[in-house]
Amino acid sequence: MACMKTTFLLALIFLLLQTEFISLEAIWSNSSAGNSTVGCIEMEREALLKFKEGLDDPSRTLSSWVGEDCCNWLGVGCSNRTGNIIKLDLNGQLLCDQISDYTCSWPLGGVLSPSLLELKFLNYLDLSYNDFEEIPIPNFIGSLHKLTYLNLSHTYFDGTIPPQIGNLSNLLYLDLSSAFFDGTIPPQIGNLSNLLYLDLSGAWIDGPIPPQIGNLSNLLYLDLSGLFLPASNIKWLSGLSSLKYLNLNYMYLSQATTDWLQTVNLLPSLLELHLSDSDLHYLPQSVPFVNFTSLSVLDLSYNDFNSSSIPQWMFNLTSLTNLQLSYCNLTGSIPKIAKGNLCKLRTMDLSVNNLSGEITEFFQALSECSNSSLEELYLSQNKLIGNIPHSLGNLKRLRELQLYSNAVSVFGISLKDNMTPLLIKCKLSSPKECRGFSHDRGTLRDRLGPNLDDYTFIISRNCCY
Repeated sequence: MACMKTTFLLALIFLLLQTEFISLEAIWSNSSAGNSTVGCIEMEREALLKFKEGLDDPSRTLSSWVGEDCCNWLGVGCSNRTGNIIKLDLNGQLLCDQISDYTCSWPLGGVLSPSLLELKFLNYLDLSYNDFEEIPIPNFIGSLHKLTYLNLSHTYFDGTIPPQIGNLSNLLYLDLSSAFFDGTIPPQIGNLSNLLYLDLSGAWIDGPIPPQIGNLSNLLYLDLSGLFLPASNIKWLSGLSSLKYLNLNYMYLSQATTDWLQTVNLLPSLLELHLSDSDLHYLPQSVPFVNFTSLSVLDLSYNDFNSSSIPQWMFNLTSLTNLQLSYCNLTGSIPKIAKGNLCKLRTMDLSVNNLSGEITEFFQALSECSNSSLEELYLSQNKLIGNIPHSLGNLKRLRELQLYSNAVSVFGISLKDNMTPLLIKCKLSSPKECRGFSHDRGTLRDRLGPNLDDYTFIISRNCCY
């Protein structure tokens, strides 16, 4: 999941750099370099020193904040043209990296001085990974009108999210994740009409989610995972017509289960949908049409769908690269795969369900992709039967296949010369689960080493058993 999120974030950052709302120098000027040929402005230098006075800095991460040119200070970025401070990057992890002190963590605390308001051209502020325990986010932060980037994640701020944050009309990026707030998300957050990225994941927030978030029609990325809040209505999502990434993992959506797919289907640009462990119980078996045809990641794992079957429409999403349906109490057979569908799929997890039926045709269909992307396939702990055909060898990128706790035979696999070494997981202590393999567990340990997992069988070009 982390890699997935990072990949999307990199793509989003590239988009941010192309937009007319933000300058390249504001976002990516080296935070530790003096990037101004003009030199810093004295009034702004004094404002930074006042700001520093209010901070606790036991690791002395800001010891470089001396001298006349504040553009050379750690974490400070200035405009090449005017010398104005446009960037303040005090991410605690980066600060600790700069001073090479292994004891350094969460380096800054204290209070935030309103002297920051003297930085009239500040458009990038990152205070993440610091320890501002038991102080609220100051209301004056809503007066930093030039801000396009604000990151206050992992900061231990207490108190409420100030409604004044809705005054930051130029804001493109807002990260308040993993912070300890009291109260609710202010509805004024819906005033941030230019916002592209909003992350509130893991924050301590009371419900409900304000429907005004649905006013953010330019939003590309929304992460509300880990809030553990009930949501009786998610129809406000339909207003996020530009949304590409949506994460509602660990939300309580049971009261919204009858319309969740209908709402999501109104998001035509959606690329990733994460609804894992969201208390969903209704899995629609059909939709009149699928509007999110570019969907790449679909995660519905850890929801109890009350013995529903896997709907055919999921297997018609030709852009899917990752499908997560484990621990969903699904029954019935695996849907048929039309030729050319799921050829972009890299990971499929259908494990720990009650799926049944013959599986040979399923593998043959997967193998018909002329250039299959499949790397990981998890089918363990179901009631599947049948044989894995020779055509498995056509899945050249497949590197892990989990089959244990089924009645599936693995035999006669012809490995292509350019096939990735394959890890097949079955239970070596239960020979019926590994039919077709003649070597017993002891022999395998002799061949593959003492750390062989009880659930692991390895096939590669050099060791075919």
